[in-house]
Amino acid sequence: EAVLLASEAEGFVQSLQSLELTRIGDPQWQRQHQYIEKLNMQAVLSVAKQQDEFVPEFVVNHGKLETLMHDLLVTEVWKEKIFPLMISNSDFKPQVTFPIYLVLYHEATVLNLLETLSFHSDVVESLGEVALDLIDYCHRKLVKLTQSGSMLEDGLLSVRSKTNSGLSGEDSARSSLSELEQQRRSLEFELALKCVTVSSNLLTNSKSLSLSALTRALNVHDYPLLFASLIELRPWKLRHPSTGQCYQYVDNGWQTVDQAEFNSGIVKLEGCVWLALYEMLTNSECQRKYEMTNYRKNFLLKLRSHLHETVLDQLSFLVPLRQGLEHMALLEPAPYKKELLLEQLPEVRAAILDKYQGKWSDIARIQMGTVFNISAADFKSQAALWSDTYNLDVLEAMLAEPPKCAACGAPAVKRCSRCQNEWYCRRECQVGHWTKHKPACDLMVVVPQNKPNAGAIVEEVKSD
Repeated sequence: EAVLLASEAEGFVQSLQSLELTRIGDPQWQRQHQYIEKLNMQAVLSVAKQQDEFVPEFVVNHGKLETLMHDLLVTEVWKEKIFPLMISNSDFKPQVTFPIYLVLYHEATVLNLLETLSFHSDVVESLGEVALDLIDYCHRKLVKLTQSGSMLEDGLLSVRSKTNSGLSGEDSARSSLSELEQQRRSLEFELALKCVTVSSNLLTNSKSLSLSALTRALNVHDYPLLFASLIELRPWKLRHPSTGQCYQYVDNGWQTVDQAEFNSGIVKLEGCVWLALYEMLTNSECQRKYEMTNYRKNFLLKLRSHLHETVLDQLSFLVPLRQGLEHMALLEPAPYKKELLLEQLPEVRAAILDKYQGKWSDIARIQMGTVFNISAADFKSQAALWSDTYNLDVLEAMLAEPPKCAACGAPAVKRCSRCQNEWYCRRECQVGHWTKHKPACDLMVVVPQNKPNAGAIVEEVKSD
Protein backbone atom coordinates (compact mmCIF):
# COMPACT_ATOMS: atom_id res chain seq x y z
CA GLU A 1 0.00 0.00 0.00
CA ALA A 2 1.34 3.42 -1.00
CA VAL A 3 1.02 6.56 1.11
CA LEU A 4 1.00 8.82 -1.94
CA LEU A 5 0.67 8.42 -5.67
CA ALA A 6 3.51 9.96 -7.65
CA SER A 7 1.23 12.80 -8.83
CA GLU A 8 0.16 13.53 -5.23
CA ALA A 9 3.77 13.50 -4.02
CA GLU A 10 4.80 15.96 -6.72
CA GLY A 11 1.93 18.26 -5.77
CA PHE A 12 2.97 18.15 -2.11
CA VAL A 13 6.59 18.90 -3.00
CA GLN A 14 5.58 21.85 -5.17
CA SER A 15 3.48 23.23 -2.30
CA LEU A 16 6.36 23.36 0.21
CA GLN A 17 7.28 26.88 1.33
CA SER A 18 9.90 28.47 3.59
CA LEU A 19 7.53 29.51 6.39
CA GLU A 20 8.53 32.11 8.95
CA LEU A 21 9.17 31.20 12.59
CA THR A 22 6.08 33.19 13.57
CA ARG A 23 3.93 30.82 11.47
CA ILE A 24 4.87 27.71 13.46
CA GLY A 25 1.74 26.00 14.74
CA ASP A 26 -0.76 27.91 12.58
CA PRO A 27 -3.04 26.17 10.04
CA GLN A 28 -0.67 26.68 7.11
CA TRP A 29 2.22 25.25 9.12
CA GLN A 30 0.07 22.27 10.14
CA ARG A 31 -0.81 21.64 6.52
CA GLN A 32 2.86 21.74 5.53
CA HIS A 33 3.70 19.34 8.39
CA GLN A 34 1.12 16.96 6.96
CA TYR A 35 2.73 17.21 3.50
CA ILE A 36 6.23 16.56 4.84
CA GLU A 37 5.05 13.72 7.07
CA LYS A 38 3.40 11.96 4.14
CA LEU A 39 6.40 12.56 1.87
CA ASN A 40 8.62 11.11 4.59
CA MET A 41 6.37 8.05 4.96
CA GLN A 42 6.32 7.47 1.21
CA ALA A 43 10.10 7.87 0.92
CA VAL A 44 10.67 5.31 3.70
CA LEU A 45 8.04 2.95 2.28
CA SER A 46 9.60 3.12 -1.21
CA VAL A 47 12.95 2.05 0.24
CA ALA A 48 11.42 -0.67 2.42
CA LYS A 49 9.36 -2.14 -0.43
CA GLN A 50 12.10 -1.53 -3.05
CA GLN A 51 9.72 0.54 -5.14
CA ASP A 52 10.32 3.53 -7.39
CA GLU A 53 11.85 6.31 -5.24
CA PHE A 54 10.11 9.28 -6.81
CA VAL A 55 10.18 11.57 -3.75
CA PRO A 56 13.95 12.39 -3.99
CA GLU A 57 13.54 13.08 -7.71
CA PHE A 58 10.67 15.53 -7.16
CA VAL A 59 12.48 17.32 -4.31
CA VAL A 60 15.57 17.84 -6.47
CA ASN A 61 13.71 18.75 -9.67
CA HIS A 62 11.56 21.36 -7.94
CA GLY A 63 14.47 22.83 -5.95
CA LYS A 64 12.99 22.16 -2.50
CA LEU A 65 16.12 21.04 -0.63
CA GLU A 66 16.75 24.56 0.62
CA THR A 67 13.09 24.79 1.68
CA LEU A 68 13.44 21.60 3.74
CA MET A 69 16.66 22.90 5.31
CA HIS A 70 14.92 26.17 6.23
CA ASP A 71 12.05 24.19 7.76
CA LEU A 72 14.49 22.06 9.78
CA LEU A 73 16.50 25.00 11.06
CA VAL A 74 13.57 27.28 11.87
CA THR A 75 12.14 24.43 13.99
CA GLU A 76 15.50 23.98 15.73
CA VAL A 77 15.63 27.71 16.53
CA TRP A 78 12.03 27.61 17.83
CA LYS A 79 12.97 24.76 20.17
CA GLU A 80 16.00 26.66 21.45
CA LYS A 81 14.47 30.12 21.84
CA ILE A 82 10.67 29.85 22.15
CA PHE A 83 9.94 26.48 23.76
CA PRO A 84 11.95 27.19 26.98
CA LEU A 85 10.02 30.44 27.46
CA MET A 86 6.74 28.56 27.22
CA ILE A 87 7.45 25.78 29.69
CA SER A 88 8.98 28.21 32.19
CA ASN A 89 5.92 30.50 32.13
CA SER A 90 3.81 29.59 35.18
CA ASP A 91 0.75 31.30 33.68
CA PHE A 92 0.78 29.10 30.57
CA LYS A 93 -1.61 26.19 31.21
CA PRO A 94 -2.80 24.83 27.85
CA GLN A 95 -5.69 22.37 27.88
CA VAL A 96 -4.04 20.38 25.10
CA THR A 97 -0.26 20.03 24.67
CA PHE A 98 -0.32 17.98 21.47
CA PRO A 99 0.25 21.03 19.18
CA ILE A 100 3.49 21.79 21.06
CA TYR A 101 4.63 18.18 20.89
CA LEU A 102 3.89 18.24 17.16
CA VAL A 103 6.46 21.02 16.67
CA LEU A 104 9.05 19.07 18.67
CA TYR A 105 8.31 15.99 16.58
CA HIS A 106 8.34 17.97 13.32
CA GLU A 107 12.11 18.40 13.49
CA ALA A 108 12.49 14.61 13.55
CA THR A 109 10.13 14.26 10.58
CA VAL A 110 12.10 16.69 8.41
CA LEU A 111 15.43 15.18 9.45
CA ASN A 112 14.17 11.68 8.72
CA LEU A 113 13.17 12.78 5.22
CA LEU A 114 16.59 14.37 4.68
CA GLU A 115 18.21 11.16 5.91
CA THR A 116 16.41 9.14 3.24
CA LEU A 117 17.15 11.74 0.55
CA SER A 118 20.85 12.13 1.42
CA PHE A 119 21.53 8.48 0.60
CA HIS A 120 21.44 9.54 -3.08
CA SER A 121 24.59 11.17 -4.44
CA ASP A 122 22.60 13.40 -6.83
CA VAL A 123 20.68 14.81 -3.83
CA VAL A 124 23.95 15.53 -1.99
CA GLU A 125 25.26 17.27 -5.09
CA SER A 126 22.04 19.29 -5.41
CA LEU A 127 22.37 20.56 -1.84
CA GLY A 128 25.05 22.95 -3.06
CA GLU A 129 25.97 25.49 -0.39
CA VAL A 130 22.99 24.48 1.76
CA ALA A 131 25.13 21.45 2.63
CA LEU A 132 27.11 23.83 4.87
CA ASP A 133 24.03 24.36 7.04
CA LEU A 134 23.29 20.63 7.15
CA ILE A 135 26.89 19.81 8.11
CA ASP A 136 26.75 22.45 10.87
CA TYR A 137 23.37 21.17 12.10
CA CYS A 138 24.63 17.59 12.37
CA HIS A 139 27.81 18.82 14.07
CA ARG A 140 25.80 20.66 16.76
CA LYS A 141 23.77 17.56 17.53
CA LEU A 142 26.75 15.18 17.55
CA VAL A 143 28.88 17.42 19.77
CA LYS A 144 26.05 17.48 22.33
CA LEU A 145 25.92 13.70 22.08
CA THR A 146 29.65 13.24 22.71
CA GLN A 147 30.07 15.95 25.36
CA SER A 148 26.80 15.77 27.29
CA GLY A 149 27.19 14.48 30.82
CA SER A 150 23.53 13.42 30.72
CA MET A 151 23.90 11.33 27.57
CA LEU A 152 23.08 8.08 29.39
CA GLU A 153 20.09 9.65 31.14
CA ASP A 154 18.74 11.11 27.88
CA GLY A 155 19.32 7.78 26.17
CA LEU A 156 17.38 5.93 28.85
CA LEU A 157 14.54 8.45 28.50
CA SER A 158 14.52 7.56 24.83
CA VAL A 159 14.50 3.85 25.66
CA ARG A 160 11.60 4.24 28.08
CA SER A 161 9.50 6.52 25.88
CA LYS A 162 6.36 4.94 24.48
CA THR A 163 4.15 6.10 21.67
CA ASN A 164 2.71 9.07 23.54
CA SER A 165 0.11 11.41 22.13
CA GLY A 166 1.28 14.33 24.26
CA LEU A 167 -2.32 15.10 25.23
CA SER A 168 -3.49 16.25 28.62
CA GLY A 169 -6.38 17.67 30.53
CA GLU A 170 -6.43 21.09 32.16
CA ASP A 171 -5.86 19.72 35.68
CA SER A 172 -2.45 18.38 34.74
CA ALA A 173 -1.40 21.11 32.32
CA ARG A 174 1.80 22.06 34.13
CA SER A 175 2.87 18.46 34.66
CA SER A 176 2.22 17.83 30.97
CA LEU A 177 4.53 20.70 30.07
CA SER A 178 7.15 19.06 32.27
CA GLU A 179 6.59 15.81 30.38
CA LEU A 180 7.08 17.74 27.13
CA GLU A 181 10.56 18.73 28.32
CA GLN A 182 11.37 15.06 28.91
CA GLN A 183 10.03 14.23 25.46
CA ARG A 184 12.21 17.00 24.01
CA ARG A 185 15.30 15.48 25.63
CA SER A 186 14.36 12.02 24.41
CA LEU A 187 13.80 13.32 20.88
CA GLU A 188 17.04 15.31 21.01
CA PHE A 189 18.98 12.12 21.75
CA GLU A 190 17.31 10.32 18.84
CA LEU A 191 17.87 13.32 16.54
CA ALA A 192 21.58 13.08 17.32
CA LEU A 193 21.57 9.40 16.38
CA LYS A 194 19.75 10.32 13.17
CA CYS A 195 22.48 12.88 12.44
CA VAL A 196 25.02 10.05 12.55
CA THR A 197 23.39 8.59 9.45
CA VAL A 198 22.83 11.94 7.70
CA SER A 199 26.42 13.14 8.15
CA SER A 200 27.68 9.68 7.18
CA ASN A 201 25.66 9.87 3.96
CA LEU A 202 27.14 13.29 3.19
CA LEU A 203 30.74 12.24 3.84
CA THR A 204 30.42 8.90 2.09
CA ASN A 205 29.32 10.93 -0.95
CA SER A 206 32.23 13.35 -0.47
CA LYS A 207 32.77 13.60 -4.24
CA SER A 208 29.32 15.15 -4.53
CA LEU A 209 29.92 17.76 -1.81
CA SER A 210 31.02 21.26 -2.72
CA LEU A 211 34.63 22.18 -1.95
CA SER A 212 33.54 24.55 0.83
CA ALA A 213 31.30 21.93 2.44
CA LEU A 214 33.97 19.23 2.41
CA THR A 215 36.62 21.58 3.81
CA ARG A 216 34.28 22.74 6.56
CA ALA A 217 33.44 19.14 7.52
CA LEU A 218 37.09 18.05 7.63
CA ASN A 219 38.99 21.01 9.06
CA VAL A 220 36.49 23.33 10.75
CA HIS A 221 34.38 20.65 12.45
CA ASP A 222 36.91 17.79 12.30
CA TYR A 223 34.46 15.02 11.49
CA PRO A 224 37.21 12.35 11.49
CA LEU A 225 37.87 12.97 15.20
CA LEU A 226 34.16 13.43 15.92
CA PHE A 227 33.37 10.05 14.37
CA ALA A 228 36.32 8.44 16.14
CA SER A 229 34.79 9.72 19.42
CA LEU A 230 31.49 8.09 18.48
CA ILE A 231 33.26 4.76 18.00
CA GLU A 232 34.67 5.13 21.52
CA LEU A 233 31.31 6.10 23.09
CA ARG A 234 28.97 3.81 21.12
CA PRO A 235 25.83 5.88 21.96
CA TRP A 236 23.74 3.43 19.92
CA LYS A 237 24.27 0.89 22.73
CA LEU A 238 23.09 1.51 26.28
CA ARG A 239 23.18 -0.47 29.50
CA HIS A 240 20.73 0.32 32.28
CA PRO A 241 22.80 1.22 35.39
CA SER A 242 20.34 -0.45 37.80
CA THR A 243 19.07 -3.52 35.99
CA GLY A 244 22.05 -4.17 33.72
CA GLN A 245 19.65 -4.67 30.79
CA CYS A 246 21.37 -4.10 27.41
CA TYR A 247 19.81 -2.12 24.57
CA GLN A 248 20.88 -1.25 21.05
CA TYR A 249 19.37 1.13 18.52
CA VAL A 250 18.10 -0.70 15.43
CA ASP A 251 15.66 0.46 12.73
CA ASN A 252 14.80 3.72 14.53
CA GLY A 253 14.02 2.00 17.82
CA TRP A 254 15.61 0.41 20.89
CA GLN A 255 15.80 -3.36 21.18
CA THR A 256 16.81 -5.45 24.17
CA VAL A 257 19.78 -7.74 23.47
CA ASP A 258 21.84 -10.26 25.38
CA GLN A 259 25.36 -9.61 26.66
CA ALA A 260 27.10 -11.37 23.74
CA GLU A 261 25.22 -9.35 21.10
CA PHE A 262 25.80 -6.15 23.08
CA ASN A 263 29.56 -6.72 23.16
CA SER A 264 30.23 -7.96 19.64
CA GLY A 265 27.24 -7.10 17.45
CA ILE A 266 27.52 -4.19 15.02
CA VAL A 267 24.39 -2.13 14.41
CA LYS A 268 23.69 -0.12 11.27
CA LEU A 269 24.68 3.19 12.87
CA GLU A 270 28.11 1.85 13.79
CA GLY A 271 28.54 0.58 10.24
CA CYS A 272 27.67 4.05 8.91
CA VAL A 273 30.33 5.66 11.12
CA TRP A 274 32.98 3.17 9.99
CA LEU A 275 32.02 3.71 6.36
CA ALA A 276 32.39 7.49 6.70
CA LEU A 277 35.74 7.10 8.52
CA TYR A 278 36.93 4.81 5.73
CA GLU A 279 36.01 7.44 3.14
CA MET A 280 37.61 10.35 5.03
CA LEU A 281 40.85 8.55 5.89
CA THR A 282 41.48 6.59 2.68
CA ASN A 283 40.04 8.83 -0.06
CA SER A 284 42.95 10.72 -1.64
CA GLU A 285 40.96 13.94 -2.03
CA CYS A 286 39.91 13.91 1.64
CA GLN A 287 43.48 13.11 2.71
CA ARG A 288 44.75 16.08 0.71
CA LYS A 289 42.26 18.49 2.28
CA TYR A 290 42.50 17.21 5.87
CA GLU A 291 45.19 18.90 7.97
CA MET A 292 46.78 16.00 9.84
CA THR A 293 48.43 17.17 13.07
CA ASN A 294 50.17 15.07 15.71
CA TYR A 295 47.16 15.43 18.00
CA ARG A 296 44.76 14.24 15.29
CA LYS A 297 47.09 11.41 14.34
CA ASN A 298 47.37 10.11 17.91
CA PHE A 299 43.62 10.34 18.44
CA LEU A 300 42.83 8.48 15.22
CA LEU A 301 45.34 5.75 16.04
CA LYS A 302 43.07 4.76 18.95
CA LEU A 303 40.75 3.32 16.29
CA ARG A 304 43.15 0.39 15.86
CA SER A 305 42.00 -1.14 19.13
CA HIS A 306 38.43 -1.24 17.77
CA LEU A 307 39.42 -2.82 14.45
CA HIS A 308 39.83 -6.31 15.86
CA GLU A 309 38.99 -9.57 14.13
CA THR A 310 35.34 -9.60 15.25
CA VAL A 311 34.76 -6.22 13.56
CA LEU A 312 36.81 -7.02 10.45
CA ASP A 313 34.93 -10.29 9.98
CA GLN A 314 31.65 -8.35 9.86
CA LEU A 315 32.97 -5.29 7.98
CA SER A 316 35.68 -6.65 5.71
CA PHE A 317 35.98 -3.37 3.78
CA LEU A 318 37.75 -1.93 6.85
CA VAL A 319 40.88 -4.05 6.31
CA PRO A 320 42.53 -1.31 4.17
CA LEU A 321 41.64 1.25 6.86
CA ARG A 322 43.40 -0.86 9.49
CA GLN A 323 46.45 -1.11 7.22
CA GLY A 324 46.35 2.65 6.62
CA LEU A 325 46.32 3.34 10.36
CA GLU A 326 49.32 1.04 10.87
CA HIS A 327 51.14 2.93 8.13
CA MET A 328 50.13 6.26 9.72
CA ALA A 329 51.67 5.18 13.03
CA LEU A 330 55.10 4.83 11.41
CA LEU A 331 55.18 8.24 9.74
CA GLU A 332 55.17 11.85 10.83
CA PRO A 333 52.23 13.90 9.52
CA ALA A 334 53.05 15.42 6.14
CA PRO A 335 53.20 19.23 5.99
CA TYR A 336 49.76 20.60 5.19
CA LYS A 337 49.56 22.69 2.03
CA LYS A 338 46.96 25.37 2.50
CA GLU A 339 45.00 26.21 -0.60
CA LEU A 340 43.77 29.69 -1.43
CA LEU A 341 40.09 29.29 -0.72
CA LEU A 342 37.40 31.88 -0.09
CA GLU A 343 35.60 30.28 2.84
CA GLN A 344 31.83 30.21 2.57
CA LEU A 345 29.73 30.23 5.71
CA PRO A 346 26.31 28.67 6.37
CA GLU A 347 23.65 31.31 5.89
CA VAL A 348 20.21 29.84 6.59
CA ARG A 349 20.34 29.55 10.39
CA ALA A 350 22.31 32.80 10.70
CA ALA A 351 19.59 34.64 8.76
CA ILE A 352 16.83 33.22 11.00
CA LEU A 353 18.66 34.20 14.21
CA ASP A 354 19.42 37.67 12.89
CA LYS A 355 15.82 38.30 11.78
CA TYR A 356 14.24 37.48 15.15
CA GLN A 357 16.97 38.58 17.55
CA GLY A 358 15.39 40.29 20.56
CA LYS A 359 11.85 39.23 19.58
CA TRP A 360 11.73 35.81 21.24
CA SER A 361 9.59 36.86 24.23
CA ASP A 362 7.03 38.64 22.04
CA ILE A 363 6.72 35.65 19.72
CA ALA A 364 6.34 33.25 22.65
CA ARG A 365 3.66 35.44 24.26
CA ILE A 366 1.63 35.63 21.04
CA GLN A 367 1.89 31.90 20.31
CA MET A 368 0.99 30.96 23.91
CA GLY A 369 -2.23 32.93 23.51
CA THR A 370 -3.18 31.61 20.07
CA VAL A 371 -1.93 28.50 18.26
CA PHE A 372 -0.72 26.71 21.42
CA ASN A 373 -3.71 27.52 23.61
CA ILE A 374 -6.55 25.76 21.79
CA SER A 375 -9.47 24.17 23.60
CA ALA A 376 -10.20 20.46 23.69
CA ALA A 377 -13.21 21.10 21.43
CA ASP A 378 -11.05 22.87 18.83
CA PHE A 379 -8.57 20.03 19.00
CA LYS A 380 -11.30 17.48 18.30
CA SER A 381 -12.21 19.39 15.15
CA GLN A 382 -8.59 18.97 13.99
CA ALA A 383 -8.46 15.27 14.86
CA ALA A 384 -9.59 14.20 11.38
CA LEU A 385 -6.49 15.85 9.88
CA TRP A 386 -4.13 13.86 12.09
CA SER A 387 -6.15 10.68 11.62
CA ASP A 388 -5.63 11.06 7.88
CA THR A 389 -1.95 11.91 8.25
CA TYR A 390 -1.02 9.05 10.55
CA ASN A 391 -2.84 6.29 8.66
CA LEU A 392 -2.53 3.27 10.93
CA ASP A 393 -2.61 0.66 8.15
CA VAL A 394 0.27 2.36 6.36
CA LEU A 395 2.24 2.86 9.56
CA GLU A 396 1.87 -0.81 10.43
CA ALA A 397 3.21 -1.78 7.00
CA MET A 398 6.33 0.29 7.78
CA LEU A 399 6.97 -1.25 11.20
CA ALA A 400 10.18 -3.29 11.42
CA GLU A 401 8.87 -5.10 14.51
CA PRO A 402 5.47 -5.69 16.19
CA PRO A 403 4.05 -2.77 18.21
CA LYS A 404 4.71 -2.83 21.95
CA CYS A 405 2.18 -2.91 24.76
CA ALA A 406 1.77 0.56 26.29
CA ALA A 407 1.60 -0.96 29.77
CA CYS A 408 4.28 -3.64 29.94
CA GLY A 409 6.26 -3.29 26.70
CA ALA A 410 5.58 -6.84 25.47
CA PRO A 411 4.72 -7.44 21.78
CA ALA A 412 1.13 -6.31 21.27
CA VAL A 413 -1.52 -7.67 18.90
CA LYS A 414 -4.54 -5.62 20.05
CA ARG A 415 -5.30 -1.94 20.31
CA CYS A 416 -7.84 0.37 21.92
CA SER A 417 -11.12 0.00 20.01
CA ARG A 418 -12.09 3.64 20.61
CA CYS A 419 -9.08 5.67 19.42
CA GLN A 420 -7.20 2.89 17.60
CA ASN A 421 -4.03 4.60 18.80
CA GLU A 422 -2.67 2.65 21.79
CA TRP A 423 -1.54 -0.98 21.72
CA TYR A 424 -1.86 -3.71 24.38
CA CYS A 425 -0.88 -7.36 24.72
CA ARG A 426 -3.92 -8.35 26.83
CA ARG A 427 -7.04 -6.92 28.47
CA GLU A 428 -5.45 -6.73 31.94
CA CYS A 429 -2.80 -4.35 30.64
CA GLN A 430 -5.43 -2.13 29.02
CA VAL A 431 -7.49 -2.00 32.22
CA GLY A 432 -4.44 -1.10 34.30
CA HIS A 433 -3.35 1.55 31.81
CA TRP A 434 -6.80 3.09 31.30
CA THR A 435 -6.42 5.90 33.88
CA LYS A 436 -3.32 7.18 32.09
CA HIS A 437 -4.70 6.62 28.59
CA LYS A 438 -8.20 8.03 29.19
CA PRO A 439 -7.41 11.78 28.68
CA ALA A 440 -5.76 11.08 25.32
CA CYS A 441 -8.47 8.64 24.29
CA ASP A 442 -11.28 11.09 25.11
CA LEU A 443 -9.68 13.82 23.03
CA MET A 444 -9.02 11.57 20.06
CA VAL A 445 -12.64 10.34 19.95
CA VAL A 446 -15.69 12.55 19.57
CA VAL A 447 -18.39 10.86 21.70
CA PRO A 448 -21.96 11.28 20.36
CA GLN A 449 -24.23 13.20 22.74
CA ASN A 450 -26.89 10.46 22.89
CA LYS A 451 -24.46 7.84 24.18
CA PRO A 452 -23.21 7.36 27.74
CA ASN A 453 -19.78 8.70 28.65
CA ALA A 454 -17.53 6.20 26.92
CA GLY A 455 -14.60 7.61 28.86
CA ALA A 456 -16.06 6.19 32.06
CA ILE A 457 -15.79 2.59 30.92
CA VAL A 458 -13.07 0.42 29.56
CA GLU A 459 -14.11 -0.95 26.21
CA GLU A 460 -13.06 -4.24 24.75
CA VAL A 461 -9.97 -4.25 22.61
CA LYS A 462 -10.24 -5.97 19.30
CA SER A 463 -7.76 -8.08 17.39
CA ASP A 464 -6.04 -6.27 14.56
